[in-house]
Amino acid sequence: MKAVLGSQSALVDLEALRTVFAEVTSILNSRPICSSSDDPNDMELLTPNYLLLQRRNFFVPPGIFAKEDVYSRKQWRHAQFIGNCFWSRWVREYVPPLQHRHKWLLNRRNLAVNDLVLVVDNTLPRFRWLVGRVTKVFPGEDERVRTAEVKTKTSRLARPVTKLFLLKEAT
Repeated sequence: MKAVLGSQSALVDLEALRTVFAEVTSILNSRPICSSSDDPNDMELLTPNYLLLQRRNFFVPPGIFAKEDVYSRKQWRHAQFIGNCFWSRWVREYVPPLQHRHKWLLNRRNLAVNDLVLVVDNTLPRFRWLVGRVTKVFPGEDERVRTAEVKTKTSRLARPVTKLFLLKEAT
């Protein structure tokens, strides 16, 4: 939090800080752990929030907040801006270590059709994780999969494997 708040820490009052910590708790507990079933058509994810609340937690991001909101008198908007800063840093630092690809120096399993994957999309709002099933793989000359076509709930995407993180292997 100190890294996210930076020099803004003096501008945050106790109430706004509580709001920020509530947002951060929700962000941390909304991260996907694994698939919730073995059904290949099921793209629901198991999250810590699901385990804590015994139901899916539906988050509606409150809006888009700009840096100018920091100097606003509205502490809630300030707290939301800080929440957005935390989210962007969380996605940037949490997601990449999920995939252990060291330039394909070690033999690892390639992505396969029907694998459940997390698709990295920096344009998604807070609490949204894009999940899909691999429908096609495109191997390179060395037979390693470099690109995959992924079917999400609403579309089909072609993404490099560096933007896909395996959640569950096809059975």
